[in-house]
Amino acid sequence: MNLLINLFLIFSIVSCSSTTIIKTNDPEVNIYVNGQFKGKGSAVHTDMKMSWLSSTVKLQKVGCQEEYEMFTKDEKLDVLPLISGFLLIFPFLWTMKYDAVHSYNYVCKIPATLESSQE
Repeated sequence: MNLLINLFLIFSIVSCSSTTIIKTNDPEVNIYVNGQFKGKGSAVHTDMKMSWLSSTVKLQKVGCQEEYEMFTKDEKLDVLPLISGFLLIFPFLWTMKYDAVHSYNYVCKIPATLESSQE
C-alpha cells in the first residue's frame, strides 16, 4: 500500500511539468525564455510553473532589434493533475499546460541608432 501511495505522489509531482517547443522562421535567432538562453532557431522549454502564469520569450539576432513575446500556461487542460487533484488539493494548481509548439515570425528590424549611423 505504501508503494502505491509513493508512486501516486511521485506521479502527481512529475505530471506538474509542461513542455513546449519554440520555433522561429529564422535559424539565426537567439531564443531566451525568462532571461535564460534556450537555443537558436528553435528550442525546447520545460517548467513546473503553476497554471495561468506567463513566460517571456526574447528573440534576438545580431544587428537587429529584440522582439518580446509571451505565452501562458493556460492553453491546454492537463488531465492527470486534474484527476489527482480530487485526491490531493495541490495538483489543481497545475491543471493547465502549454500548447506543444509556439511559432513566431521574426522580422529583423534595424535599430534606429544603427540606421542613422549608416547614412
